[in-house]
Amino acid sequence: MSASPSDIGFGPRFVAPVLSGPALNPVNTTMIAVALVPIAQATGVSASLAIWLVAGLYIVSAVAQPAMGRIADIFGPKKVYVTGLLLVMVGGLVPAVWAFFPGALLSRIIIGPGTSAAYPSAMTLISDQARRLGRHTPRPLLTGLSVSSLVTTAVGPVIGGLLVHQLGWQWIFIVNTPVAAVILLFVLVWLPADNTRESAAGDSRSSLWGRRWR
Repeated sequence: MSASPSDIGFGPRFVAPVLSGPALNPVNTTMIAVALVPIAQATGVSASLAIWLVAGLYIVSAVAQPAMGRIADIFGPKKVYVTGLLLVMVGGLVPAVWAFFPGALLSRIIIGPGTSAAYPSAMTLISDQARRLGRHTPRPLLTGLSVSSLVTTAVGPVIGGLLVHQLGWQWIFIVNTPVAAVILLFVLVWLPADNTRESAAGDSRSSLWGRRWR
């Protein structure tokens, strides 16, 4: 259930899943800000404890994101991307069944590494696709990757405010599940399989993400 690299090239079927997944981390980072007070009031915790919903995702993401780039190089970016999206889907459902502060915190801790898998996987997917096609990495695609993250960072509080006001604080988390499910479908159907990657046995070269962190 994967597309041929030559069939999709760097067209819309490649761009859509590559740009959409990395937006999950920044939007989750910022939309929680408007939900802290409602969550604290609903779950009976102090503001100083509620802030761990922000810090928890930051800490987990800071550890997970660099590691995910190397893991994607070893096991394949599509596998890592899919695993991350599955984590996001599971994490988003936790507050729906455990609507207390520990459930919200656990959700953030699960969503953190899940969303952190998307950006390094996308960078590796782009560099792999360029090698398969014998082309240079398209700069507009790399720019689009950065811009999509910046845009979702900015609109996160707006999305968060609408969700809390219309549906309740749990939807700050639950919304991740259907969104990640749609992206997962795009990834499975449209992105090339990892077995189409060029062999990297004994090769210590990193993906674009890895080079960024040197």
